[in-house]
Amino acid sequence: MEWFRAGGWGMFPILLVGLLNLGSSAYYAAARGDVLVEGSHRALGKAVWWFVAVAVASDLIEVCSYLQKSEVPDAKLTRILLQGLGESLTPVVLGGAFLALSWLLAAVGHRRAARRVYGSQPGSC
Repeated sequence: MEWFRAGGWGMFPILLVGLLNLGSSAYYAAARGDVLVEGSHRALGKAVWWFVAVAVASDLIEVCSYLQKSEVPDAKLTRILLQGLGESLTPVVLGGAFLALSWLLAAVGHRRAARRVYGSQPGSC
């Protein structure tokens, strides 16, 4: 939970849209690669990446703002900077995990769509 909190407010939309994207990809795989369903999983995947980009940028702005205002000795600034950069990258891990799972399910949907179109002959997709 601390790791999630370190990512800041941007983790919540990533979680929500990531779950929707995962569900959409699962439905795409279950629907045997229906073209009408494919668009939603692609659009939600793009939305996840945009939320990741906004969350990382927001986190980096917060780290820079904190360092600029702080009266911390120079010896501690490097440690604070590195910790802030690490926390700023947590949205990438969450969003990347959702997208990796989502595209894995989408690959099943693509395979099923190809099987439906080309049949299950040897050498076909």
